[in-house]
Amino acid sequence: MATKNDNIETAKKAGKALKAEAAASTEPVDIVLTINGEDVTVAAPATVEAAHWRVPLLMQSGTNQDIAKAIPLILGAEGCELLDSAGATFNDLNKFLDLWSEEIGMGE
Repeated sequence: MATKNDNIETAKKAGKALKAEAAASTEPVDIVLTINGEDVTVAAPATVEAAHWRVPLLMQSGTNQDIAKAIPLILGAEGCELLDSAGATFNDLNKFLDLWSEEIGMGE
């Protein structure tokens, strides 16, 4: 049986998904990461469907290798350069994926 907190969390997720869908298709979302003590903002697609055509296919497979292949497609050349110049680590990429998933309504 769902608790009040479960219902609130479900409503929040639905709200984020609706927000992403409404904002969607062409307007990217800004994801802010703190890398080496500095805030770095990268733009990412507002939905999985708005990303490069290979991203949904790679994300759907769910393997670590395919998700790793999707990251540069999500970030684009400019986003990759920003993370490179900031000295991003693998942990920073994981944080990016978590934040992006939340922003587009797919995360926890």
